Amino acid sequence: MCSVSDIEEALHTIRENKGFEYNTKDRFLDALAENCAVENRPGFIGTLCEIQNLGFDDIVDRIVDHVEAWQSSSAYFSRNKTVIVEHLFAFQGSGLFDLRYTGITRKIKKLSEFCGSKDHVVQLAVKSIANEHLVLDGNEWLELASSITSIAAPSTALKALEQLLSSSLTKVGDEVGEGAHHSGIAPPTDETELVVDVFWHLLGNNDAFTRWNCARAIHSLVEFGLHEEINGLVDRIGSSSGERLRTKGHQHAFWNAEQWLLIGLARATLFEPSKLSQLASKLETLFDSPSTHILSKVLIARCLSNLWKGTDDESKLLGVRTTVNVPPHGYVETDARPAHSEPKQKFQFDYDFNKYQVSRLARLFGISEGQASDAIAEAVQKKWPDARNMGYFPGQERYHLRQESRYETFREHVQRHALLSVATQMVSNLPVSRRSYQTYMDLPWPEWISNFDLTFEDGSWLSDRKDHTPKIAHQYLLGPRSGSSDTLCHNQELVQKLGLHEPDETGMFPIYGSWRSHDGVSVRVVSALVRRSGAVGVCRAFARLPDHEIWLPTLETDGEPHTHQERSEFTPWILAPERFRSAIDEEDKFATRTTATRAKVGPNIIGSYALSSLDEGKSWHGPLK
Repeated sequence: MCSVSDIEEALHTIRENKGFEYNTKDRFLDALAENCAVENRPGFIGTLCEIQNLGFDDIVDRIVDHVEAWQSSSAYFSRNKTVIVEHLFAFQGSGLFDLRYTGITRKIKKLSEFCGSKDHVVQLAVKSIANEHLVLDGNEWLELASSITSIAAPSTALKALEQLLSSSLTKVGDEVGEGAHHSGIAPPTDETELVVDVFWHLLGNNDAFTRWNCARAIHSLVEFGLHEEINGLVDRIGSSSGERLRTKGHQHAFWNAEQWLLIGLARATLFEPSKLSQLASKLETLFDSPSTHILSKVLIARCLSNLWKGTDDESKLLGVRTTVNVPPHGYVETDARPAHSEPKQKFQFDYDFNKYQVSRLARLFGISEGQASDAIAEAVQKKWPDARNMGYFPGQERYHLRQESRYETFREHVQRHALLSVATQMVSNLPVSRRSYQTYMDLPWPEWISNFDLTFEDGSWLSDRKDHTPKIAHQYLLGPRSGSSDTLCHNQELVQKLGLHEPDETGMFPIYGSWRSHDGVSVRVVSALVRRSGAVGVCRAFARLPDHEIWLPTLETDGEPHTHQERSEFTPWILAPERFRSAIDEEDKFATRTTATRAKVGPNIIGSYALSSLDEGKSWHGPLK
């Protein structure tokens, strides 16, 4: 049997040599246990108790496992479990309080079950503290106390509690520098308040994906009938509250929370107008409020359009849309640049914001950039009087920032909404400038607003206008692995999963499509027409072709047959438009690189069967009867 020093030397070598595999230590100790003779097993357990190069939790786990496996071969283990625990604490007592992860209570419980006496284990732990003069932190004392209280007499526990409450520790809370009580940070008192707090907090998150998901969930609140929660969220509009829930290192972007709440409400009112009709009066009041900036007015107008449609209030929509889209003082045609003037306030905005957004606002109203800068600075200082530049707010200045960026810092959110607030005030007092080369059809004011708008005019989102993914695209197509290679599932199973064996429950049959399955298989389905006479022979011959010659013709973007169609015995009937590079937002990693296209049956088929579509080509049908 190896001595303690031999094992520790081996463990040291394993730890220092980076060439060993990560589990070499465990394999080494397991091998020692497996090859340990029966008569040496008690000594091996004692050796484990004395090894200093092993963690306390590792030693305990190994002792418990080995004794459980060996106690049937030796009566020593069943009679001396308490002795083993005492031996362990004699050499490793302080290790109980030096675990990598907090687990004092868990290890005491495991040792108690091992030896059958929790009192004895707790006494050994307390003696280790006294003998080794250990200094524990608050969490360690609490864990030890929770183990002690389970074995202490009720009278002892009560006396200890009385001493605690009468000691100076009860005054610790008064000495913590939290400041005076503030109702804004008081925890919610009911479930509705909690839901409102969570939604408002997430709607103001700096991650656009989080805001998007939360705004989308507004419709779910309506579906679940949580109208009190929705009313509570609407009541938050115009307030900067959000102190009860805070993300460490972030400040709540309350103006973003307002914007995304209205984005979610506009979508929800499109789908559930009758269930949200009670919000109309609140939203109308918010629309008329002078503190509501133009982007919020646009979103509220969409909500009201959906809520008032088909009601007695529909006549109000003309006034609402006019307020949003038509400048009160009209347009003035001018190509002149206003005289340059330096900002009076010397307020420093971020470089990109000052270069692009401030200058665009100045051109929109025919004022100098200095005047525009002063107006935005005044809007910021109205809310934060001590601010002298954007460095006052959390977040770092970023360059070449795009409107489509996923993350927006608090300072960027302040700049953007201050800009919108100033534009709202200016349009009430100044005409909007229009260049001489622009026609009456060019509307600079709605066009400027659209730079900040994210959804469609009816409140729907781009995701609402996408087709649902067919069931066949959710199938897994890989079969059992062959050695180190992936294989497709059996041909018959593959045909069934792709929906090619028979029409589905809706009578649909895939004739064209391409997708990637969940397990990474690229799928492309193409169909073409063949003359009935001799069709079986043509298809059999086609199926025997090499993979690189498997090809069916399709129609070009202009509806004409493919250039190489004469080489095929099949006639194309699918028009698959070419995907041209869009060059729009091509630097944005979330944007599409090509134009969106939708395949359809060719003009020859549409004309022959008088097909038509009522949903922009999503579905086609014959003449309506």
